[in-house]
Amino acid sequence: MADIIIAFPKLDDGKKIEKLLESQGYDISFVCDMGKDVLGHISRMDGGIIISGLKLKDMHYSALSEQLPEGFFMLLTASQKWEEFITQDNVSFYPLPIRVMEYTDEIENLIDRYRQWKKKRKKGKTRTPEERAIIDRAKDLLIEIDSMSELQAHKYIQKTSMESGTNVIEVCEMIITLKGGALDGK
Repeated sequence: MADIIIAFPKLDDGKKIEKLLESQGYDISFVCDMGKDVLGHISRMDGGIIISGLKLKDMHYSALSEQLPEGFFMLLTASQKWEEFITQDNVSFYPLPIRVMEYTDEIENLIDRYRQWKKKRKKGKTRTPEERAIIDRAKDLLIEIDSMSELQAHKYIQKTSMESGTNVIEVCEMIITLKGGALDGK
């Protein structure tokens, strides 16, 4: 689940929304009344949801939303007249007063967007040439010394990584060390 931060100019309003969302099964990471507090808190996070009022004590929601790193999605909760001013892709709008089921549906939409972003980002990770060389060297040693096929070597590395809870590169480095090879391939 995505981390959720609530930021409203009146802390009591933020606490009320926190209680409402917790009663619906959501875990709230942080409640505050200032944009600088949101920015400080998200520096330790890898994406999430910000539920915000229009004007926090130190900044407007638009100033906050412009400073959000990729992977953060905002739900602006304000009077209906502000909906037309939203221009950022990462900001959704929910008009006051809050209707619980509609509000949680909107939050679920943002959580889905966060999950899609996270999945897309995870897929986009590629190995560096150095990492690729380590994997290839470990496979070569398994093929040469243990008479494995390339497919068998690949599956062995993956299985060992999953069973040991160690990442693939560390497994390959261990194989190279145990099989007497040099990490640089020489």
